[in-house]
Amino acid sequence: MEAVNPYDSPTSDLATTEGGHYTPRFWALDGRLGRLRYLAYSLAMGALGFALFIASVMALSMIISGGDIVMVVMGLVWLSAAAGQLVIAGRRLHDLGRSRWWLLLCLLPFINLLLLAYLIFAPGQPHANRFGPAPVANGVGVIVAACLVPMVAVLIGLLVVLAVQQYQTLERHSRNLPAAPRN
Repeated sequence: MEAVNPYDSPTSDLATTEGGHYTPRFWALDGRLGRLRYLAYSLAMGALGFALFIASVMALSMIISGGDIVMVVMGLVWLSAAAGQLVIAGRRLHDLGRSRWWLLLCLLPFINLLLLAYLIFAPGQPHANRFGPAPVANGVGVIVAACLVPMVAVLIGLLVVLAVQQYQTLERHSRNLPAAPRN
């Protein structure tokens, strides 16, 4: 009979859970993301970036009357949101077995649209690859958030159409107004 030493260090692999899967975290810089999680995380990062953008514009417009500082802060907020989206896209590329160097394709017009379609529609590798174990199955929250992405896209499209119509109406009315008398 073999003696068990209670002072031996554990021999299990603590980096993975049972079945060789891991649970992705939103703020992680490494790991893999499946298609639905990619859509859900992109929606969350976009909403966070939009909220920060609106909050910074509102706060700075009340405090500062100069437009230069407001533009710099808005640029910094945009850069931080873009960096977050690139991290999420890189994690999705890892699920596809690709390097983050593929993100350089985002700089090429029309090719970036093909890369986006690839990230959304291509199935990830079901087994562990050089970037880590496969992510766990999606929960209800991830599925609901991913289903919100097309709805948000349609809503944004409707808002743009309404804004363009309102702008055209305002422009027509401004042309019909008589000129203000000069003193």
